[in-house]
Amino acid sequence: MTINRARHFRSFPATRVWAFLLTVAVCALGIGSVASAGRWAISTLDELPNPIAGEPIEVGFTIRQHGITPIDMSEGVGIRITLADGTTHYFTAAGDGVIGHYIARVKFPSAGRYSWSIRQGMFADDELGLIDVGTPTSAENTDGSLVSLRFAGLAGAMLFGLVALADVVVARRRRVFLA
Repeated sequence: MTINRARHFRSFPATRVWAFLLTVAVCALGIGSVASAGRWAISTLDELPNPIAGEPIEVGFTIRQHGITPIDMSEGVGIRITLADGTTHYFTAAGDGVIGHYIARVKFPSAGRYSWSIRQGMFADDELGLIDVGTPTSAENTDGSLVSLRFAGLAGAMLFGLVALADVVVARRRRVFLA
Protein backbone atom coordinates (compact mmCIF):
# COMPACT_ATOMS: atom_id res chain seq x y z
CA MET A 1 0.00 0.00 0.00
CA THR A 2 1.46 3.31 -1.10
CA ILE A 3 0.67 6.60 0.68
CA ASN A 4 0.97 9.84 -1.18
CA ARG A 5 3.15 11.60 1.41
CA ALA A 6 3.44 14.83 -0.53
CA ARG A 7 -0.28 15.50 -0.30
CA HIS A 8 -0.44 14.34 3.33
CA PHE A 9 2.36 16.67 4.51
CA ARG A 10 1.05 19.68 2.61
CA SER A 11 -2.34 19.68 4.35
CA PHE A 12 -1.07 18.79 7.83
CA PRO A 13 1.17 21.87 8.39
CA ALA A 14 -1.57 24.21 7.13
CA THR A 15 -3.94 22.83 9.75
CA ARG A 16 -1.32 23.30 12.45
CA VAL A 17 -0.64 26.88 11.35
CA TRP A 18 -4.33 27.78 11.55
CA ALA A 19 -4.64 26.12 14.97
CA PHE A 20 -1.58 28.02 16.20
CA LEU A 21 -2.93 31.36 14.94
CA LEU A 22 -6.29 30.71 16.56
CA THR A 23 -4.59 29.84 19.87
CA VAL A 24 -2.51 33.02 19.76
CA ALA A 25 -5.60 35.13 19.08
CA VAL A 26 -7.53 33.58 21.98
CA CYS A 27 -4.58 34.02 24.35
CA ALA A 28 -4.11 37.63 23.31
CA LEU A 29 -7.75 38.38 24.11
CA GLY A 30 -7.49 36.57 27.43
CA ILE A 31 -4.34 38.40 28.52
CA GLY A 32 -6.05 41.76 28.02
CA SER A 33 -8.91 40.83 30.32
CA VAL A 34 -6.60 39.51 33.04
CA ALA A 35 -4.50 42.67 32.97
CA SER A 36 -7.52 44.87 33.67
CA ALA A 37 -9.12 42.59 36.29
CA GLY A 38 -8.21 44.62 39.38
CA ARG A 39 -10.15 47.87 38.94
CA TRP A 40 -13.88 47.28 39.09
CA ALA A 41 -16.72 47.99 41.46
CA ILE A 42 -20.43 47.33 41.74
CA SER A 43 -23.08 49.61 43.18
CA THR A 44 -26.24 48.40 44.89
CA LEU A 45 -29.30 50.55 45.46
CA ASP A 46 -30.81 50.67 48.95
CA GLU A 47 -34.22 50.30 47.31
CA LEU A 48 -35.66 50.83 43.87
CA PRO A 49 -37.29 54.26 43.89
CA ASN A 50 -40.68 55.08 42.41
CA PRO A 51 -39.89 58.49 40.88
CA ILE A 52 -42.53 61.09 40.06
CA ALA A 53 -41.79 63.70 37.38
CA GLY A 54 -40.60 67.00 38.83
CA GLU A 55 -40.35 65.74 42.43
CA PRO A 56 -36.87 65.23 43.91
CA ILE A 57 -36.15 61.88 45.54
CA GLU A 58 -33.23 60.64 47.58
CA VAL A 59 -31.50 57.61 46.09
CA GLY A 60 -29.17 55.73 48.42
CA PHE A 61 -26.55 53.28 47.18
CA THR A 62 -23.36 51.51 48.23
CA ILE A 63 -20.22 51.15 46.10
CA ARG A 64 -18.28 47.91 46.67
CA GLN A 65 -14.87 47.28 45.13
CA HIS A 66 -14.80 43.80 43.54
CA GLY A 67 -18.41 43.51 44.68
CA ILE A 68 -17.36 42.94 48.31
CA THR A 69 -15.51 45.75 50.08
CA PRO A 70 -17.30 49.11 50.56
CA ILE A 71 -15.02 51.86 49.27
CA ASP A 72 -14.88 55.51 50.28
CA MET A 73 -14.64 57.87 47.30
CA SER A 74 -13.88 61.55 47.75
CA GLU A 75 -15.15 62.73 44.36
CA GLY A 76 -16.82 61.67 41.13
CA VAL A 77 -19.76 59.86 42.73
CA GLY A 78 -23.30 60.49 41.60
CA ILE A 79 -26.22 59.45 39.43
CA ARG A 80 -26.51 60.17 35.72
CA ILE A 81 -29.88 60.03 33.97
CA THR A 82 -30.31 60.04 30.21
CA LEU A 83 -33.49 61.11 28.44
CA ALA A 84 -34.74 59.48 25.24
CA ASP A 85 -33.31 62.36 23.15
CA GLY A 86 -29.82 61.77 24.61
CA THR A 87 -29.84 64.71 27.04
CA THR A 88 -28.11 63.83 30.32
CA HIS A 89 -28.43 65.19 33.84
CA TYR A 90 -25.92 64.50 36.60
CA PHE A 91 -26.69 64.57 40.33
CA THR A 92 -23.74 64.55 42.73
CA ALA A 93 -23.90 62.11 45.64
CA ALA A 94 -22.44 62.64 49.09
CA GLY A 95 -21.30 60.09 51.63
CA ASP A 96 -23.52 59.77 54.69
CA GLY A 97 -20.87 58.65 57.19
CA VAL A 98 -20.99 54.92 56.46
CA ILE A 99 -18.01 53.81 54.36
CA GLY A 100 -19.08 53.26 50.76
CA HIS A 101 -22.67 54.53 51.21
CA TYR A 102 -23.85 57.60 49.28
CA ILE A 103 -27.06 59.53 48.80
CA ALA A 104 -27.96 61.56 45.72
CA ARG A 105 -30.95 63.86 45.40
CA VAL A 106 -32.34 63.09 41.92
CA LYS A 107 -35.06 64.94 40.04
CA PHE A 108 -36.49 63.52 36.82
CA PRO A 109 -37.66 66.50 34.74
CA SER A 110 -40.66 64.88 33.03
CA ALA A 111 -42.61 61.64 32.77
CA GLY A 112 -41.20 58.92 30.54
CA ARG A 113 -38.53 56.24 30.38
CA TYR A 114 -34.96 57.06 31.36
CA SER A 115 -31.72 55.12 31.38
CA TRP A 116 -29.64 55.75 34.45
CA SER A 117 -26.31 54.81 35.93
CA ILE A 118 -24.19 55.36 39.01
CA ARG A 119 -20.92 57.23 38.55
CA GLN A 120 -18.35 55.43 40.72
CA GLY A 121 -15.38 57.80 40.82
CA MET A 122 -12.27 56.11 39.40
CA PHE A 123 -14.27 53.01 38.44
CA ALA A 124 -16.47 52.60 35.37
CA ASP A 125 -20.09 53.69 35.62
CA ASP A 126 -22.51 51.02 36.85
CA GLU A 127 -25.48 50.91 34.46
CA LEU A 128 -28.81 50.52 36.25
CA GLY A 129 -30.92 49.98 33.14
CA LEU A 130 -34.23 51.70 32.44
CA ILE A 131 -36.63 53.37 34.87
CA ASP A 132 -40.14 54.59 34.18
CA VAL A 133 -41.09 57.95 35.63
CA GLY A 134 -44.75 58.77 36.08
CA THR A 135 -46.81 61.85 36.75
CA PRO A 136 -48.32 62.42 40.21
CA THR A 137 -51.79 61.27 39.06
CA SER A 138 -50.55 58.22 37.13
CA ALA A 139 -48.46 57.08 40.11
CA GLU A 140 -51.51 57.15 42.38
CA ASN A 141 -53.61 55.19 39.89
CA THR A 142 -51.00 52.54 39.07
CA ASP A 143 -50.19 51.65 42.68
CA GLY A 144 -53.69 50.31 43.38
CA SER A 145 -54.11 48.56 40.07
CA LEU A 146 -50.63 47.02 40.30
CA VAL A 147 -51.46 45.45 43.65
CA SER A 148 -54.72 44.02 42.32
CA LEU A 149 -52.93 42.76 39.19
CA ARG A 150 -50.30 40.99 41.31
CA PHE A 151 -53.04 39.44 43.47
CA ALA A 152 -54.90 38.22 40.39
CA GLY A 153 -51.69 36.71 39.00
CA LEU A 154 -50.95 34.94 42.28
CA ALA A 155 -54.51 33.61 42.50
CA GLY A 156 -54.32 32.36 38.91
CA ALA A 157 -51.01 30.61 39.55
CA MET A 158 -52.40 28.91 42.65
CA LEU A 159 -55.49 27.76 40.76
CA PHE A 160 -53.33 26.40 37.93
CA GLY A 161 -51.20 24.51 40.48
CA LEU A 162 -54.27 22.94 42.09
CA VAL A 163 -55.60 21.80 38.71
CA ALA A 164 -52.22 20.25 37.87
CA LEU A 165 -52.10 18.47 41.25
CA ALA A 166 -55.62 17.12 40.78
CA ASP A 167 -54.68 15.86 37.32
CA VAL A 168 -51.69 13.96 38.73
CA VAL A 169 -53.84 12.34 41.45
CA VAL A 170 -56.51 11.29 38.95
CA ALA A 171 -53.91 9.89 36.55
CA ARG A 172 -52.33 7.75 39.30
CA ARG A 173 -55.69 6.37 40.35
CA ARG A 174 -56.42 5.36 36.75
CA ARG A 175 -53.13 3.43 36.62
CA VAL A 176 -53.95 1.59 39.86
CA PHE A 177 -57.39 0.51 38.60
CA LEU A 178 -56.07 -0.54 35.21
CA ALA A 179 -53.28 -2.68 36.65
